[in-house]
Amino acid sequence: MAAEDDGADAAADGADAAVAFGNAKVTADEPTDEQGDERRFEDLNKQLYDPVPTDACLYGKSNFWDGRYMQNEEVFEWYHDYAALHKIISRYVDPEMSILHAGCGNSELCEHMVDDGYEKITNIDFSRVVIDQMKEKYGEGENCSLGEDVIFHQMDFTDMQGEYEDKIYEAVIDKAAMDALYCAELGAKKVKKALDEFDRVLTNNGVYISISYGRPENRLTEFDNDDPEDSGFLSWNVAVHTIPKPTVNPYTVVDMKNLDELYFVYVCTKDQKLAREKDDKREKERMIKLGLYKKKKKGMRPARVNKRSEARKAQDGGML
Repeated sequence: MAAEDDGADAAADGADAAVAFGNAKVTADEPTDEQGDERRFEDLNKQLYDPVPTDACLYGKSNFWDGRYMQNEEVFEWYHDYAALHKIISRYVDPEMSILHAGCGNSELCEHMVDDGYEKITNIDFSRVVIDQMKEKYGEGENCSLGEDVIFHQMDFTDMQGEYEDKIYEAVIDKAAMDALYCAELGAKKVKKALDEFDRVLTNNGVYISISYGRPENRLTEFDNDDPEDSGFLSWNVAVHTIPKPTVNPYTVVDMKNLDELYFVYVCTKDQKLAREKDDKREKERMIKLGLYKKKKKGMRPARVNKRSEARKAQDGGML
């Protein structure tokens, strides 16, 4: 029954994600000399909206993105561009860090980060088309206009085992990529796989930053799991920041208490103790696969619960 509930939740979340993507806007550089011209802003607002797809799973398919990028190579920034995000990114990510940009698309985030002093950025996306376009735009290796340590690589970030070793990045950044993954078939399971992979490739003092439309009550269950006995255990602590959604009308005052007007930035900072527990768990799983693990005979160990999840449940229950 639980599996059926998870599937229903994932499907609903995928549909919500499709709507969010379909309604995503890019900040427009439009003249504002005609103050109070609300109709003009409304017309512009409509032009910036993409049609919502009929199939909520489209955003989780690489062939959908291949087709989209083949039809339109114009740069598109989901949610916000770097100018709106640089303060929160620079707060947690230093220029000398090695960075993995997951689900890069044709975003100029990497380019603007390089302009800001960042040098070691690996950009990955599961669309072969957009990666080829980015390589053509910026070049590769020594000929890369952004620097030889800036890489564009076709990759499914839910499974990087064959390409990237453990603990090789100090920061992982995704902007709408995790939201898109919720739209895939078995989206919730793929999200857990992606989070586990981000946890694996991060150093023990690394940080993962996810820019999302998803509210904390729909994200923290998977993003914030401190139970080593759980399959979704992650070795980081999570802080949640909010940023206002972009508005076409420059005179609009965003209500920061209205969650519908906000995007959420999940900052997942690795915890040394949890990281050691996760390393031990991975080693145990590896030994089991090799048939080399021998279980020690001990008394029954009391089950450990996800304290953060239980605390949230208790708080939610108190608010009813």
